[in-house]
Amino acid sequence: MELSVVSGIESADIAGADIMPTPLQPQRPEKGEQRIELYFVAATMLAMATTMLHTNATAFVLVLHLLQ
Repeated sequence: MELSVVSGIESADIAGADIMPTPLQPQRPEKGEQRIELYFVAATMLAMATTMLHTNATAFVLVLHLLQ
């Protein structure tokens, strides 16, 4: 008894069976997608750093005004 044959069709004959992604085998990004993703991550990190610096600068100026 062969387990690879299901109702007369072998699993290797299914169209795209070796190409279809599964949850354990994610799709690879296309050529330009990864670059766009890296730019998005860099822009997000820059925005977070700018926000943190602005918040710290605001707090520093507030402390200077309170100490006068």
